[in-house]
Amino acid sequence: MSAPATPPSATDEERFVLDMAARLEAVGVPYMLTGSVASSSYGQRRQTADADILIDPDTPGRVVRFVRALGEAFYADANTARAAVHDRRMFNVIDYASAFKADLIVCKAEAYDRQAFARRVRRPLNAALPEVWMVSAEDSILSKLRWAKETGSTRQHDDVVGVLAVQGAALDDAYLDRWAEELGLRADLDRVRAVAAPLMPDDGPGEC
Repeated sequence: MSAPATPPSATDEERFVLDMAARLEAVGVPYMLTGSVASSSYGQRRQTADADILIDPDTPGRVVRFVRALGEAFYADANTARAAVHDRRMFNVIDYASAFKADLIVCKAEAYDRQAFARRVRRPLNAALPEVWMVSAEDSILSKLRWAKETGSTRQHDDVVGVLAVQGAALDDAYLDRWAEELGLRADLDRVRAVAAPLMPDDGPGEC
């Protein structure tokens, strides 16, 4: 199958992401875009050749059907995908032509991960493109702070500052505060809020 029609202004990366989303929807695999693709939609755009997609399949068979339907234009391994669902880990899809890569991450069973997936929203990558399932702005912030703490990546903090600066008062601060405490990210959240504060609008809600 092919991705839904997109305007000529769509980038190759956006077309790849929309294609992956459409293919997952076609076989009934619940998903949400996360990582830098999502934070770019909520905050400051950052170019990336990788798309992080969280999935929550009810059976391994749906993911195997997704992989087998990709065809020869993509690299993906059905056995690896099946094992990833069983073990709740990750597998990859790579577009041979563009080298764009999707990391398909199976949703974990922990309380926060389930809550974040339940809060996913329908949202376009940008105003000119079709809607897809995406992590909420708050969970984009929390997931990037968690990843930064695990890896030491400063890029994650930059992405979070961009989301905070653009979204501003539209964010659910009580939700952020609660889960930052639960996840041991209180100090990390305070630091990025301090950096983002001068960049936020003086009044009015941020973008949604």
